[in-house]
Amino acid sequence: MFTDIINQYSHIEQRINDTQLLLDPWPHMYITEVFTPDFYRTIQGFEKLESLDYVHEYGRKSYTFNQYDPEYEELTSKMFKLLANKFSEFLVHKPTEDVPATANFWVDNADLKINDIHTDLFYDTPIAISGQIYLPDDLTQKHLGTELYRYAGDDLEAETHQDEGLPYPHAVIDMDSNNFEMVRRVPFYPNCMMVTINTPDSWHRAPTIAVEDGERRSLMLRWKV
Repeated sequence: MFTDIINQYSHIEQRINDTQLLLDPWPHMYITEVFTPDFYRTIQGFEKLESLDYVHEYGRKSYTFNQYDPEYEELTSKMFKLLANKFSEFLVHKPTEDVPATANFWVDNADLKINDIHTDLFYDTPIAISGQIYLPDDLTQKHLGTELYRYAGDDLEAETHQDEGLPYPHAVIDMDSNNFEMVRRVPFYPNCMMVTINTPDSWHRAPTIAVEDGERRSLMLRWKV
């Protein structure tokens, strides 16, 4: 699947460069048509690959590559530099090294247990850029996009959880808190990429999936520095 992915670079570069950085409620990007149509259809057939390891936990089927092709590492390293440039004002330092992405295909359904409002915070890195590529067949699942939140209260520490060793709170304690306001739900449209960085205020949540929604399929690319 990824042996010819480097041929996608010019297309991806243009889509990233042409997409505006959005600041409400916090810095993010929503990149449409991130792949060419033919390659998007190829990506949708990821379950046919023999190079994927599979786990099923928290109501999510997660497929991870057991080996990354050099072409994939080259392309995603270039993507990282493009995205880091877009978010440069909000990164703790300006990375210059090559950083290939990890890749996980996710298949979620009504059994998904990951439903808290949280930020992407990791023990092992000060910078993380996450790009979730939505993989539906059509527009019928548009309501399954990522929910973006803004904290409007006056005591964040009292309403959130912070694990030992992490620099700031990362999970909401009371899911019914009225102080976390959903600003928007990003449309779960085909071939679109939602890009976020790990800032203290990037509160978001995966959608609640009803049985009639079927499966929510996506590809998560994540760069850590």
